[in-house]
Amino acid sequence: MNELTSLTGEPNEASQTSPPMHVKRRLGLLLALLLLITSGFGVWLYNNVIANKPLQRVLSADQRNTVVKAHAHFDGWLDVHTLVFNIDDVSGEARRADVLRVFLQYAQAMKEQRLKKVVLACKGTRKFEMSGAYFKQLGSEYDTQNPIYTMRTLPLNVTAMDGSHPYSAYEGGIFAVLAKEMEQFGDFSDRWYGRDFFDLSGAGK
Repeated sequence: MNELTSLTGEPNEASQTSPPMHVKRRLGLLLALLLLITSGFGVWLYNNVIANKPLQRVLSADQRNTVVKAHAHFDGWLDVHTLVFNIDDVSGEARRADVLRVFLQYAQAMKEQRLKKVVLACKGTRKFEMSGAYFKQLGSEYDTQNPIYTMRTLPLNVTAMDGSHPYSAYEGGIFAVLAKEMEQFGDFSDRWYGRDFFDLSGAGK
């Protein structure tokens, strides 16, 4: 009788050998890699569909928006309550109002999202933050609010990345206050993206 066959004629358990340990390890590593790639693609796809696609539609739907290039994603790609709006490029022909329009149109497109915070970034560097509630307000009011009013008040609703409030409300005569508020909006725009793309030694945009 074959030594690998039991007395009952059934194959011995020793003859039913399992894969060698090094094969099991390779299979485990391949499976882990496959899961990692699949989950990574899923995270990218979710960010692209929910956060970035609406922005790209905004940029392509309005001919005036071609002077701005930007992308958006959730913070760390996983925090769906924090949105990062990142400016990649601003044409030399663009004005501050163009960038603001893109941002407000995007806020309108994203107004149904439940966000706690929105980060304003430029070329990958985070510059300011605003609350998700204010971002939603900007989107909801886009069709009815005077853009000059938004320019005057938006800087009051942002915080620097260290948590400080760089801009404050002014009091006094209406024309003096208006001039100061527009000056603040210009400084906010320059600190957000202007210094990254333009020579600001001349006249402001």
